[in-house]
Amino acid sequence: MGSKFAPLALAVCIAILFAGCVNPPPPSPLASIPKLLVDYVDNHTVLFITSINADVRYDNISISLFNANLTSNISYRTTENYALLGNTTLTYFTLNATADESGTFHYYNATAHIAQKAPAPVGGDPQYQIFIQETANGPIQQLAMPFRHVLEEGRA
Repeated sequence: MGSKFAPLALAVCIAILFAGCVNPPPPSPLASIPKLLVDYVDNHTVLFITSINADVRYDNISISLFNANLTSNISYRTTENYALLGNTTLTYFTLNATADESGTFHYYNATAHIAQKAPAPVGGDPQYQIFIQETANGPIQQLAMPFRHVLEEGRA
């Protein structure tokens, strides 16, 4: 009688083994965390916000840039979108980046200064670096370009 159930038990075991391979994995809660990328290309500062590693449609994404020499702020905003891209000629600015998705709010605030590294060799492309200060009296960090930062979770 045990030999009659052996093929059935084997079929059940195989089905259990492959069940996890057939169905897609549940979405990771980390996948919807947005990241900010800041780069300097062709005399323009490029700002880009998208998710870390998944296709996530955010309810709202915005970037605001402040500078004492501006008469008004520079703002980039999109709704119901996967990413936001902004271009500016500013190299010194205060940055406010936000993204919210399904009631989860993410943000990043900092003061940024993009500057050329030591002069480039003759015929070479200039290299740039970014100086970031995340709080009013906080330390100034000198980082390589492109600058990447994960937005922090907060309250709306």
